[in-house]
Order: sequence, then structure tokens, then C-alpha cells
Amino acid sequence: MSLAFNPGVTRFSGHRVGTRREIFRVQGFPMPTTNKPSLNVKCSLTTTDLMGKIKEKLKGEDDSIPATTTVEAVNNIPSNLCIIDTLQRLGVDQYFQSEINSILDDTYKLWIQKHKVIYSKVTIHAMAFRLLRVKGYEVSSEELSPYANQESFSQQTIDVAMIIELYRAAHERIFEEERSLEKILAWTATFLKHQLQTNSISDQKLHKLVEFYLNNYRGITIRLGVRRNLDLYDMSYYQAIKDTDRFSNLCNEDFLAFARQEFDTCQVQSQKELQQLQRWYTDCRLDTLKFGRDVVLTCNFLASLVIGDRASHHARLAFAKTSVLVALIDDLFDHGGSKQECYKILELVKE
Repeated sequence: MSLAFNPGVTRFSGHRVGTRREIFRVQGFPMPTTNKPSLNVKCSLTTTDLMGKIKEKLKGEDDSIPATTTVEAVNNIPSNLCIIDTLQRLGVDQYFQSEINSILDDTYKLWIQKHKVIYSKVTIHAMAFRLLRVKGYEVSSEELSPYANQESFSQQTIDVAMIIELYRAAHERIFEEERSLEKILAWTATFLKHQLQTNSISDQKLHKLVEFYLNNYRGITIRLGVRRNLDLYDMSYYQAIKDTDRFSNLCNEDFLAFARQEFDTCQVQSQKELQQLQRWYTDCRLDTLKFGRDVVLTCNFLASLVIGDRASHHARLAFAKTSVLVALIDDLFDHGGSKQECYKILELVKE
């Protein structure tokens, strides 16, 4: 790993900053056959080969050298954070949790030391804050207070990618009174909206990314966000950050294909779960009821929101089935059933 600090870090235990420290078993995942694949791209490298190459980049060139003694290891942190951000945006970070955890442990040590590699660039400072806080590390939003007003920047130093990172960081509020983040969110949102209205962003992918973030940063499923990020994938987004060339010699087409294959796998699983739910609905003769809403699709979608792609599909199905029954019972009490039938339901619940 790029750095090798002792793992003595402090993290929030609150439910709003959940730590995800699980290390998933690395394995290949064959592309299921479907009639209409959403993204038909084949990877010219095997899954194992590609993941191995990415892991090499995350670990650094020579792990035998104590990372704490090398300047290069510290300087690799910005590019490593960019790689983590890319893995998360494309929905494949679960295959690299061990490497991500180590990098963020190292980043946190640099954060509390106020190391210049974190604090010298606004983009990296904001990205480090967001990644650390989402992971559950105790980082104060007051560290971003120098960026609370647009007037703090000269026109020459402002670029859209930097503003996007500040905008994303400002969304990670965990306390009601975090004025710095409130102010950052207010002015960065205004700035980005103005850029769209005046058509000032010449790069079309970047233009669409800004539009997407402003409209959907909250209130969208992880999987839908990944689908949009696959369309807008572009490593040049990080061009203002030094040392990102550590990642550029990986074939971007192969990496994108790897992420798309993972997306397709999850989508096929979701379609299978919907078919199972529909069969259960029919087998229970719930489709013969003359009242109630058709909530199968809604409940399946709700289950995918509450229990993510990486969790047990049995848990998602159980949640979806329970949601269907609750909705139908609600409709029964509202207008579908007689008083006698409603009393029978109450007796059943009591039993």
C-alpha cells in the first residue's frame, strides 16, 4: 500500500455515517445471457487480470519499501483518491475494499497532520473530506471553512471540476449546525447553475455531469447513479490533479467494460428477482383480488433501494413480499374489504 500508518483512527459511530469495512471475496463474475443486455461491451482482459492491474496501481510500485519513509508514497495519495472516486462512481468499489480501506486510513493520518499533499489543492482537500466522512472518519467540516465564499477564489483559480468537488463535499452534513458546508453548498450550486444557463461548459460530458449532479445528487438509487456515470465516464475529469497518469496506462475501454459488465450482472439479478416476485404474487392468487393497487413493481423497486445490490437477494425478496402484503392490507382497510373482513385481519394479526 502507498502508506503504512498504524490503524489508530477515530470514526463516527452514528448511523448517518455508516462505515463499510467489509472485504468482499474477489472473484470473476460471468456475464449472464439476456435477450436485451443494457450495455453490450466485452472486456479484452479477464476480470482477474484487470482487477490485478488496478490493485497494483493502488498498492504502488514497490511495497517492500516502508511507505512512511517515501515521499513518492505520500504524493500518490491524490491519484489514489481519484481512483477510489472512479471505482465508487462506476459501482465496482466492492472488489477493492481492502485497498480502499488502507488508502483512506493513510489519508486520514495525513488529514490530521494537515499535510500539504491534502491541503494544498482545493479539489483534493474536498475529495478527501467527502471520502473520509462517508466512510465514517471523524473529520471536521471547519477544515473547509476557507472555501465558504466564492470571493475566496480568484477567477484564474476557479475551474468546474474543483467546484463540483466542493459541491459534493458540502452535501456530507452530519450535524445541523455546519455553516461552512451550508455556505459552500449555496454558492457552488449557484455557480454551477450559472455555468449551465450561460452554456459556459464546453465539454459536453462535463456539462451533462454538472446537470446530473444538480438534479439528482440526492434521492436517486446507487444503481441509477452508476448507470449515468457509465455514460459520462471520462478520466480527464481529474486532469487538474497531479500524478493521475498512474492510472492512465490502464486501458480505459477495458476498465469501462469491467464496470459495465458488473452493472449488467446486477441488472440481470434484479430482473430475476422481479420475475420471482411476480410468480409468488400469482401463486398466492393475489392477482385475483378485486381491490388494491398493483404494487409488485413498486415494492420490488423499494426493496432494491433499502437493501442494496451487494446484499442477499433473499432479503430483498422477503422485504418486497412483506411490502406487497402491507400495501394490500392497507387497501383492504381503506376501501376493499367489509367490516367483518377487516376484523378477521385484526384477529389474525393478534394470533
